[in-house]
Amino acid sequence: MTTGVVDLEVGKGHERHNHPDCDEIIYVTQGQGEQFIEFGDGKVDTRNVKSGDLIFIPADLYHGTLNTGEGVMQLLVVYQSAGPEALLKTLPECEIIPANPTIKG
Repeated sequence: MTTGVVDLEVGKGHERHNHPDCDEIIYVTQGQGEQFIEFGDGKVDTRNVKSGDLIFIPADLYHGTLNTGEGVMQLLVVYQSAGPEALLKTLPECEIIPANPTIKG
């Protein structure tokens, strides 16, 4: 299992993507936006989400998030297994911040 924090600027988001063989949990810690999930039968479920909401995305389903608020939307993401976060690391705007930068080890 891996976790990370994602900050989405106003009007920005994660475009349609999926995580093969890996469930994902998204907890909205700040802001608001729109979350969609595409189901196998072609149905797309789009919902408005806000701080305090928890979203479960089953493995393999296509999904995306868009910040529709007026400030930064912050997400805590949890992946069932390691691997999906590797894609985030390749994005030019991705910044890896140590969990506690004051601890030297």
